Amino acid sequence: MKSMAIRGELAFDRSLIIPDNNGNAGSGKAKGRFSMTLDKRNDPATSLYAYNNNEAMTGTHMMFGFDMDPFQVTGLAGWTFEPAQDAYLDLSDLENPDQMQFPEGYNTQAIYGSDPALITTWRGVFIKNIEIKSPKEFTNGTRRGAFAQNIIFDPTLTMDIGVSGLLETGDGNLSGWGFSIDTFKIEIVQNDFISGGLYGGINPPITGDGDYLNYKAILTKEENNQFEFTAIALPDSLISVPISLAKAALCPNSYVQFTMGENGAQVGTFLKGQMVIDVMEKFAIFY
Repeated sequence: MKSMAIRGELAFDRSLIIPDNNGNAGSGKAKGRFSMTLDKRNDPATSLYAYNNNEAMTGTHMMFGFDMDPFQVTGLAGWTFEPAQDAYLDLSDLENPDQMQFPEGYNTQAIYGSDPALITTWRGVFIKNIEIKSPKEFTNGTRRGAFAQNIIFDPTLTMDIGVSGLLETGDGNLSGWGFSIDTFKIEIVQNDFISGGLYGGINPPITGDGDYLNYKAILTKEENNQFEFTAIALPDSLISVPISLAKAALCPNSYVQFTMGENGAQVGTFLKGQMVIDVMEKFAIFY
């Protein structure tokens, strides 16, 4: 025998992740496929994970290439996670995948007990690079992605990621409001949600096209296991109002508040301040 191939498929429980169908929730289970080819004609020195006749290498040493369909984290509706090709199914006692890191809070002692050297006995799926796309309801056109690293299934889910530039100013739409996403963060450690958030700008319809209020949205996980973003955007400068040459100076207690979750987006405002119209003579209108 000169070579042998091993191929198979993994299905993930829907309580963890679900299939993604172009931003929509898919049916069935999210799946991934693993494969490995053993060829006695290949030089073991060319592989990070090859067996090199080392008698100290006891146990199982199988490192599979892994590819996976796009998925959504259960409860985080519309957010697409699309794995790149550099992923692994690790069934090896000798090595962990190259560049894999366990985030703070991960219970590594459950793997190695009192001997840190046994960390290499970890087994599971490691996705080195993954592309993240915001919900299609937030965009005016093509969904733009950004890459994150270090996703772990074992079989719990672990991700500690932050990506930038998902939605540029002018590209986003939140229930008819201009919307941008500068930063998206989410941290889940062994199925426990730790924290998350969105940071960017929102453009109230009464203002000029270029006047965005900065927002910070906090991500929470509700009792029904659904995620929800809640944000308040506060003005920090003059904003334009599209009538003649007007400017409005908003009071500090003005705000734009919005939530995004399983029931879509809800947006509300409380805007109070002083409007100044620049004509031949300046005069003030209070409202």
